[in-house]
Amino acid sequence: MAIASETIQIIADALGFEVPTVRSYFREIQKAGLIAKGGRGRAAEHFSPTDTARIVITLMGASSLAEAPSMVRLLGGSCCFIPGERGRPDKRYRFDEVLGELFEWAAGVELHGKALHHFDLGVLDDTTLVEVRIMPTDLMAEAYIDDQLSMRFRVVHPVQELGDAAQAAIQRRLIDRVDGSRMRTTQSIDHDVIRRIASGLPAS
Repeated sequence: MAIASETIQIIADALGFEVPTVRSYFREIQKAGLIAKGGRGRAAEHFSPTDTARIVITLMGASSLAEAPSMVRLLGGSCCFIPGERGRPDKRYRFDEVLGELFEWAAGVELHGKALHHFDLGVLDDTTLVEVRIMPTDLMAEAYIDDQLSMRFRVVHPVQELGDAAQAAIQRRLIDRVDGSRMRTTQSIDHDVIRRIASGLPAS
């Protein structure tokens, strides 16, 4: 795991955000219980690859601090379903976990030239071209490997009901927006940005 303050700086530099902005979004999703809370001193906050993915998702997807927790729950929790073969069950991948795996792969490549053997993404090594696209207006994400669409993630219905009335209203608004006539907004990060962000993580 990487120390939070270091990772926040790295994410800010890689995505072109000010550090206070990244810190504010991090605190918002941490307050909502979407990032593990650390202690002080030797037990200072650390980020796992999935924590890092969730911060990146909220920065790329949320249009305000208030939207941050709902964007992480909806877009981060969106899923890609891949049919099983030869009687095997279908597979389900969460976007925040796959993005976290891509950060782990990139950290391994940066430190040890380590390839990632992922059943449905294939073998990713230091020559692999990776791009992740986020469409926050559609609550959808896509992973491209060597310029080929490999995974598409969509929100799973029914969506979990929230006890927090304000967040429940924001979540409903984000879901309702998907069926609206607004123009699609797309944000993307390529393998270079992914590797820059991953430089704050140790290789597993």
